[in-house]
Amino acid sequence: MDWVKRNLGLVISGVVAVGLLLFSAFYLYSNYKKNNEARARLEAEYGELQRLSNLKPHPGKGDVDNIARAREQKAELVRLMQAVSQRFAPIPAIPDNPQLSGEDFSASLRRAIDQLNRRAAIASVIVPTNYNFSFEAEKRLVKFAPGSLRPLAIQLGEVNAICQILFEAKINKLTGLRRERVSTDDRTGPQSDYLRTASVTNDLAVVSPYEISFESFSAELADVISGFANSPHGMVVKGLAVGPARQLGAVAGSPGAAAYPVATAPATPIYTAPPGGEMPGGSEIRRPTFQRPTFGGAGASPYGELPAPGVAPTYAQPGVAYPAPGVAAATTQTLIDEHPLSVTLVVEVIKLLPVQEEQ
Repeated sequence: MDWVKRNLGLVISGVVAVGLLLFSAFYLYSNYKKNNEARARLEAEYGELQRLSNLKPHPGKGDVDNIARAREQKAELVRLMQAVSQRFAPIPAIPDNPQLSGEDFSASLRRAIDQLNRRAAIASVIVPTNYNFSFEAEKRLVKFAPGSLRPLAIQLGEVNAICQILFEAKINKLTGLRRERVSTDDRTGPQSDYLRTASVTNDLAVVSPYEISFESFSAELADVISGFANSPHGMVVKGLAVGPARQLGAVAGSPGAAAYPVATAPATPIYTAPPGGEMPGGSEIRRPTFQRPTFGGAGASPYGELPAPGVAPTYAQPGVAYPAPGVAAATTQTLIDEHPLSVTLVVEVIKLLPVQEEQ
């Protein structure tokens, strides 16, 4: 102890030197480890560079920068998607409120169904009695399943847009409309209101299916398909089934049968001719023939001349054939006899997801 007291400065210096040596060793070891990690990352980056250099197409070198070109093409694609999205305008939900309550949706649902029925009456479209347009389960509810208000509001807006196209085309009768189940409340509704399929989501959009059944003639069906094709809301017809609609007398008491009487042949012949005509069934279409006016002057021009004073022009009578006296008219042949069609359409509503721009 006496030696330590006499050499206290030396002892303190030695302790400090040992501490510095230990700290230096720790610092050297930790930096050596970091150096090895940095070397490993450098080798990995170098290997990735070699891989990219061997790719086809090549990332480019010098004035050719394929990576920058790829980024430009991606930005161009984003701009194209934004332009195309104008043809896929979102359908407004009913009601379209950020903060939606059960009372708001219930009132909007009853109001929307009433408006759809009134628009159908104005367009002379027959709808089932007390029809709720696939919202039978929700018609009398005030409290709804948690998380179902927004999907139901979106579906109500889409059903409203679909029916608008049907009513503008003036179909004869709407027989049914089916949608997917989006709420546990839908389990209590009639099965005829729902599809077994569900919406599909990909990287670009959400695709929701609907099935529509109606009766119309071919002209109204063409207007319906044209309406979906020209809609700004991105509604695509994915399936079409057409068949003859049920008619009165064919199936007695069938639903919708009273709307369409059985077509009968007209009592008055359309085009008739004596037996021996050219068309099958003894009927013949005669086209009227006309003759240029004659004025009685010799050497008249083919374009006609002014009649002499006091002389009226004469015209040949059209060559319409009539049955000879005592000869019965031939059997009538119906040329066009269109019957109503029963149509089932599968329509998909495409809702684009927000486009993410390149950072």
